[in-house]
Amino acid sequence: MVDADRTAEALAARARLLARPQETAEPEGATIQMLGFEAGGDRFALPVESIVTVMSAVQSTPVPGMPPWLVGAVGVRGRVVAVVSPDQFLGTRPGPDELVGRSTAVVLADEAAEVALLIDRLDLVESIASSALLPLPAGSSEVVGHAARGTVGGRLFLDPGGLIAAIRSALQPMTDDPSPVPDHRPIAPK
Repeated sequence: MVDADRTAEALAARARLLARPQETAEPEGATIQMLGFEAGGDRFALPVESIVTVMSAVQSTPVPGMPPWLVGAVGVRGRVVAVVSPDQFLGTRPGPDELVGRSTAVVLADEAAEVALLIDRLDLVESIASSALLPLPAGSSEVVGHAARGTVGGRLFLDPGGLIAAIRSALQPMTDDPSPVPDHRPIAPK
């Protein structure tokens, strides 16, 4: 039997842990493996350990009523995954015209979800010193503040968990359905 008080206490402790500022102090000489990519003329990077796969010839299915940065959905290993334009989501590009010709996606995951980032071009995997990660530029948007760890080599270094959480948060008002769940039980004869 599940104890409601213990569950609430565990969830509150987890929320406090996740709400703490990310510790940036790493052992001296620590390195990060990162994959760089370009989307809409902007340069980004992701830690390699967060990448599930890279897909070419992506043909996503549009999802009506969603913002332009949510390009659609695609099947990845039997799961439906949102396809997002990272430059549009992070506010660096204004409109959907920039998506023409994009057919490669980097699929990343955290503990909660997966998302496919639609990109223009992949760079090589690089090893960087963790000390090379610089703070975000002053005046960065709140979304960028949640979705990125900093910058490195002219790239916005994305935080997979923060990015996925920001995407889920942005979609939450659009996916909340206040209507009751329909009852699909067969109608019993009278």
